[in-house]
Amino acid sequence: MMCALALEGASADTPANCSYNDIQGTWLFTEGSRNGEAGLRCDHWTPEEGTQMEITLRFPNVATDSLGNEGTWTLIYNQGFEVIINYRKYFAFSDYKVFDNRTVISYCHRTRPGWAHDVLGHNWSCFRGRRTGQERTYERQQDHRMENLEDPHNSEAFADLLNAAQKIQGTWLFTEGSRNGEAGLRCNHWAPEEGTQVEITLRFPNVATDSLGNEGTWTLIYNQGFEVIINYRKYFAF
Repeated sequence: MMCALALEGASADTPANCSYNDIQGTWLFTEGSRNGEAGLRCDHWTPEEGTQMEITLRFPNVATDSLGNEGTWTLIYNQGFEVIINYRKYFAFSDYKVFDNRTVISYCHRTRPGWAHDVLGHNWSCFRGRRTGQERTYERQQDHRMENLEDPHNSEAFADLLNAAQKIQGTWLFTEGSRNGEAGLRCNHWAPEEGTQVEITLRFPNVATDSLGNEGTWTLIYNQGFEVIINYRKYFAF
């Protein structure tokens, strides 16, 4: 493990709590018409009519569909996931329900209505996903009342988050400390006074290249930070 210089950010959370192991596996995506525009509202969309596609999400971040196309996928915190495949990008939050303003049931085997568009940001559509096999349902108690919980599905500003990647694209100078740490390494007060520097360029739609010629991928993590996977290493910072 290592420490790297970080960004600051903030966002509204959903109460869903789904892990990497809950999401990896084979999913059936049902996608609606692709004639929408940016800002498309999918809050109440139901997959009664739509095109179905089977997508398998494998370790570490490989996505393959039933037509043989290959892409990437990323868990977005513990709240949802993103898939980029066959020149389209899909994002959805994991499904959940709140009872008595305190008890949260996370349905990690299915998504809430999500958004899809091509890698150029056109041809928007709504979709829902359902994981095949065993259902993954978890119950937990909240420490606070939830009457005023903001659901990003009901926020018109959420569409803007999908364009936030434009603010991250560009060339970055990463300063990395010693690589002799272990899982759980605390980087809160780490300062990049001494470290190895590497220049990494993040390009559209999700291509990362470093100054040594290595190529990898990058993903915006909601509006809180970003992740880069390159040269057999993974970097994440807020």
